[in-house]
Amino acid sequence: MARRTIPKPPHGSLDWLRLRHRDATGWPVVSASEAAAVHAEHRFKTKYGLALEKIAAEPEVTETNRAMERGNRLEPVILEWAADELGVEVFTPEVMYQFDASGAVMIATLDGIVGSEKHPDMVVEIKTYNRTFDVDANLEGYGPLPAYWWWQGVQQAVCADVDEVIWAVFDATLDLKLYTQHVDEATKVKHIDTVADFCRHLSVGVIPDEWEHTYTDLAGGMPVSDEPVDLTDHQALIAQLAAVQAEKKELSGREDELKAELAMALDGATVGIVDGATAVTWKQQSRQSFDGKRFAAEHPDLHKQYQTSSTFRVLRLAGGSK
Repeated sequence: MARRTIPKPPHGSLDWLRLRHRDATGWPVVSASEAAAVHAEHRFKTKYGLALEKIAAEPEVTETNRAMERGNRLEPVILEWAADELGVEVFTPEVMYQFDASGAVMIATLDGIVGSEKHPDMVVEIKTYNRTFDVDANLEGYGPLPAYWWWQGVQQAVCADVDEVIWAVFDATLDLKLYTQHVDEATKVKHIDTVADFCRHLSVGVIPDEWEHTYTDLAGGMPVSDEPVDLTDHQALIAQLAAVQAEKKELSGREDELKAELAMALDGATVGIVDGATAVTWKQQSRQSFDGKRFAAEHPDLHKQYQTSSTFRVLRLAGGSK
């Protein structure tokens, strides 16, 4: 078993992403934010999807969204606020924390720690949350933490060798909520074993079919063959898909009809009420969009520099249905 600290490259940089992708030997690395996916309990990423990312030669570089931007800007302020609430010194370490044992290679970038940088006493994780964070709730058996946060905390505890993770959550009430996650040894061992199994499969390029996956995962990662496959034994599946697509089309059309009828009934009003309570709103919205076609016409060379391409597959039933 080995725990170590690694100098932290700029957050979000390619060097930082590479440390979270593969270790120096080329072995797959699981980051704390990905930890829940290996248990098939991540809100945004499947186990199969994570495996496809890890098998790639280079880490996937994604653009920063507004939620990430909000968190990055507010994190230092919330960290200081949490320190005041806790009555202890909390600081952001200049290192990343790596754990390596039995084929499980994990890494964690910590928002804040209490104690020394090499040997923290506890971890402080900062979150901005667009919902109300109820410290007395019990979500999916994980207390107030969503599953994908809970497993993130477990991995942080493993990598930093601590038993407590303090969650400092700035939620929709515009208040700071503190919650202490206690991580026992049995939970740490379970997580280590699950990550080890995940990494060992990827080290030989194997993604089991039974791992949780979506159509999007398969469309981006399945091998391509021009040889037809006999689907005679799957005719019922094809019929079910055709029926669902037909129903979806019908429901979409019916939705449009109902909206049109309600719009006529509103007669230009922005709010419709039923028994004195708001039942429907029809308010104006504005948005700005980038005129890519015009930009390409007026600045073709610059447009070409910033073009990206991706390869994916589209599943269509014979006859043109999607």
